[in-house]
Amino acid sequence: MTLVLVVGVGEDSGKTTLAASIASRLRERGFRVSVSKPVGASEVWLRPWVLRESERMGYVVTGDSLILSKSVGLPEDRVEEVNPVAALLAPIDYVRLPPRSSEAEAASIIPFFRTALLRISECIEGSVRRLHLAGKEAFDRSPRLVAEALREVAEGLKPRPLTVNSDFISRVVAEAGVKAADTCLSKMESESEVVVVESNSDVAVPTPLSFSRASAVIVASPGSAAIYKGEKWKMAVSIQASIGSPWRTSVRDILGLVKPEGVVEVPLVSDPLEGIPGEYVDEIVDLLQQLKVLGREHSNNPLIER
Repeated sequence: MTLVLVVGVGEDSGKTTLAASIASRLRERGFRVSVSKPVGASEVWLRPWVLRESERMGYVVTGDSLILSKSVGLPEDRVEEVNPVAALLAPIDYVRLPPRSSEAEAASIIPFFRTALLRISECIEGSVRRLHLAGKEAFDRSPRLVAEALREVAEGLKPRPLTVNSDFISRVVAEAGVKAADTCLSKMESESEVVVVESNSDVAVPTPLSFSRASAVIVASPGSAAIYKGEKWKMAVSIQASIGSPWRTSVRDILGLVKPEGVVEVPLVSDPLEGIPGEYVDEIVDLLQQLKVLGREHSNNPLIER
């Protein structure tokens, strides 16, 4: 089994589009592929449709998890396995909370302060156990109409969310959330030849399992995808994270410690569902094969010799 980890230099660096494009291309080239985003979040002001999808499905859903699932043809009822720790982030009402206040500055920087709804799913013994939490401070700080929309969604979630403070959410994600995420990643591994894992934000490795199993790491940044050998990336992360947890180390901290094996330029993409054009993704996949990260390519086409 091969684990390809896709990380980014920050928010909106193109991680999801890149990860989905690679997974889709690998599937077209005959590999059994799964996808995973262990920890993810969606801004409800920028992606309000995730509220509708969460209400329809009965649990918190992020936009990235839907894009990744569609890239490999996973059924809708497995979206929460793709993204076991999922959060909906609420905007801050700066009219009621002055932008220069310490509370507003903290909320704008630390996502846990804006986590309105959080789901943690654990994949155990062929089933999925689910927990929902509601962040009290996020509801209090968000604009009134946004908070009302979030409350409507919360009423339809199964199970109903428990209201907690942001400190509790932070601790749960860092401890129980990370462990739960790895149970679902392990399940994806057992079903696949290749798992394409997307990290969150600018985190260098999202979970312990993704850290230990990464065969290759691809760094997404606007206009390019840089490919690194997994062992070299993990060594650099270990050095940088010697005073803390690897999954709290940023990508930018690592880039100066290790050189990529290759860099592929990628164009602007207007629709994430359409993905990056195939010729650019083929360059990435070919490089992974040159690095002996992937097994021998095969095809479902009987006319192609295996």
